[in-house]
Amino acid sequence: PDRPPLPQPVVIFSAPVDDDDDVERTVRVRIQFSRDVDPKSIRDKVAVSYVPSGSAGAAPLPKLPAFTVTYNDAAHAIEVRFAEPLARFQEVRVEVLEGITALDGQPVKPWTLTFTTGGT
Repeated sequence: PDRPPLPQPVVIFSAPVDDDDDVERTVRVRIQFSRDVDPKSIRDKVAVSYVPSGSAGAAPLPKLPAFTVTYNDAAHAIEVRFAEPLARFQEVRVEVLEGITALDGQPVKPWTLTFTTGGT
């Protein structure tokens, strides 16, 4: 008999956690999935940005440092590493975009993490 399909893969853990404050500027962001994803599907499917404050007359956003995304098969997780420390006291958004798939082809549900860096 045919095996029932596995559930859609989702994000089950992140470090830092959503809405975390005073995060070290040298943070390595870790995002863990509920099951294996296809490492080839991750390319260009993770976006990182600073979040505008929304207040009138706010200073322009600093330039975001370059970053790399790697997949840890044993942990079912991706890790985002920044080439330089993130800017001080900035809200950072990390997005898992549409297009990442599990090994069986099921799509990962898009997901967003937001945290704020500290001053050191």
